Amino acid sequence: MYDKILDLLWATPGFSDLVNEGNIIRFDQRDVRDPEKDKVISSDVPELRLTPNGGVPHTNRTSCSSSLVEVYTLGLITGDQRVSEALYPLKWIMFCAMTKWPAELSTLKYGDAEFVRRVKITGIQDGVSDYALNRGIKGWNSLWNIEVEMFFNTASLQGD
Repeated sequence: MYDKILDLLWATPGFSDLVNEGNIIRFDQRDVRDPEKDKVISSDVPELRLTPNGGVPHTNRTSCSSSLVEVYTLGLITGDQRVSEALYPLKWIMFCAMTKWPAELSTLKYGDAEFVRRVKITGIQDGVSDYALNRGIKGWNSLWNIEVEMFFNTASLQGD
C-alpha cells in the first residue's frame, strides 16, 4: 500500500513539475537504510515523505473477513514561505491525486480478492513553526493524515 500511495501522487499530472523525484523520501527502499538527507539545500525542496503511523487491526470482524485500517502521514516541506507559489499548488495536486484512489487502489488484490475498501484523508495540518520537521528549512509544512481501510478473507490469511 505504501508504494501505491506514492505512485498515485507521482502519476498525477503536474506533480513531477513541482517535486523532484529525488526529493521524495521513501522508507520502502530495500537498499537505503536511512533515506533522510543529512544536509538540505534549496534544490532538496519541496520535499515529500510518507510515514506509516500504525493502525487498527480487527481480526474476525465478520464470520469470514478480517480488516485492517492502516494510518499514514503524508508530509510536505515547501522550502518557501509564499503560500500561493509553493503551499497551495502542491496541496491542490495532492488533493487531486487522492481523488483517484477508487480507480487506482480499489483494484489491488490479495490472492484473487480486491481488498481496499476506503482511503480517507482525515485531516490536514499546515504550519511554519515546526523547526524539527523542517530541519531548519524556512517554509511551510503540510501534514496529511490518511487512513486506508482493507478487508481480507480470514481463511486466505490463515493459509486455508
